[in-house]
Amino acid sequence: MNHTDNTNDQKRLNNIESDDISSSIPITVAKSIPSELQCLLEKFGDDPVFMKEIVHIFIEDTPYDINRLQQSIEANNTNDCELIAHGLKGAARNFGFDDLGLVFLQLEHMAKQHTLLHARETLQMAVEKYEQIETTLKAYLTESSDDE
Repeated sequence: MNHTDNTNDQKRLNNIESDDISSSIPITVAKSIPSELQCLLEKFGDDPVFMKEIVHIFIEDTPYDINRLQQSIEANNTNDCELIAHGLKGAARNFGFDDLGLVFLQLEHMAKQHTLLHARETLQMAVEKYEQIETTLKAYLTESSDDE
């Protein structure tokens, strides 16, 4: 990541509010692949079977990692918090969930600075964003299995 990316991330971090819910995550279910997943499908060679496997892994692993992150925050373990937040940030960004990735980036920065003062509130914001994403992804998996 270069300096420009860091600057852009910081600008976006400054604009995140706890009640900010990503407008890129639809609450309603579309009959096809959600637009935010279309780019990911293209990354995987337009293979919907592989796409479903990746989505399933994401919704299976992320709650576990969020729980680990919560435990590291409660234990005031900044090293673990930084590593876990970094991994969650990458996973979210790989799926194109940049708003969620930015919240994890914020947690990563807090841990790097060894200050987890507002980490619980920030983690709650991440959980809320993830829950919306999870709803969309589960609907996609259900709908795509109905189409088979």
